[in-house]
Amino acid sequence: MSNITEIKANGEVDKGNLADIKIPSDAYAIGVFDDKMRYVRFDLNAFAEMERIYGSMEAANAALSKGSMIEIRKILWLGLIWNEAVLDEITGEPIKYNITIYQVGGWLTAQNMKAVMANLMSAINGSMPAEDAEEKTSAVPATSLTEDAVKAAGQSPNS
Repeated sequence: MSNITEIKANGEVDKGNLADIKIPSDAYAIGVFDDKMRYVRFDLNAFAEMERIYGSMEAANAALSKGSMIEIRKILWLGLIWNEAVLDEITGEPIKYNITIYQVGGWLTAQNMKAVMANLMSAINGSMPAEDAEEKTSAVPATSLTEDAVKAAGQSPNS
C-alpha cells in the first residue's frame, strides 16, 4: 500500500475526498497552474529523464548550479512529469508528456518564484539519500545546487 495524501491548494489535508486525487507523500505542492494543483516529485523516472537530457547527473548538477533560468525551468519540468506521462500501451514507456518545458516556464513569475523555488529545492533534497559523512556521491551537494539556483533567480533561499 502506498503512502498517499490529498492536499488542498491552501495546504490543508482534505479527508473527505481522498478517493478522487491521490498524491504521493514525497510530492511537493507548488501551486495551481492551468486550473490544476501541481506537485513536484523526483522519482527514479525523473532522474532517468534528467540523465537522458544532460548525459549524466554530474552534468545536470553543473547546469543547475549555474542558476540559468533555462535550466531552472527544465529541472522544474522534470519534477512535474511524474503525473503527466502518456504511456505506450505495449511497452509502458512514456511516448510524450502532457506539459512542456515552455509551459512550465510560463507558470513562474516574480510573485511566485520564491515559493516555487523553495518547494523545488525541498523536492530535490527530499528525494536524495542522506549523505554519509565518509562517502560522498557527488562533489557538489544537492542543497547548494538548488540554493545557487534560487539565488540566481534573485531570491533568498531561507527567507
